[in-house]
Formats: sequence, C-alpha cells, structure tokens
Amino acid sequence: SNCNQIIIRALIDCRSLMGSKKININAGDLTGKTALHWGVIINNIEAVAALLEGGASTFVRDSEHKLPYYYANNSDEMRRMLLLGE
Repeated sequence: SNCNQIIIRALIDCRSLMGSKKININAGDLTGKTALHWGVIINNIEAVAALLEGGASTFVRDSEHKLPYYYANNSDEMRRMLLLGE
C-alpha cells in the first residue's frame, strides 16, 4: 500500500541516523514488539531488510517472550533474512 511505501522510504532515508544510534531502532511498543516484529508480522520484506540494515536486532523479545522469527509463519525468505540478519 501507499502507506507502507512511505514508511519504507522514511526508514531508508533515516539509515544514517539509525547507524549513528540517534534512534533506538530496537524500542518496543506497549506489547514489547519492535518495528522489526511488526515488519515480520505484516510480511513486509522491504521494511524488514531496511530495519536489519539499520541495525535492528533479531534477538529482542516482545512481552510474550517471542522473537521476530516466531512471527515469520510461512515465509522462507523472511526466515532466511532473520537468521542471517540481512
């Protein structure tokens, strides 16, 4: 959707800020889910790739103690990205 494209573009444009640690890319919401968790949940490969490139951790658990990998239900590509961190 157009909204997802805007979010992805913003993430790509903010990569330099993410790399310099000015943005906590691993911050969670009220459920403990990070942007990476949500990118995986909605199966947005481009957003997940941008987040991983920006330094998002695949080891942050949400409030249910689940890693982003847990939510990569039926996507082999997503699982591979998370396992390799790329």
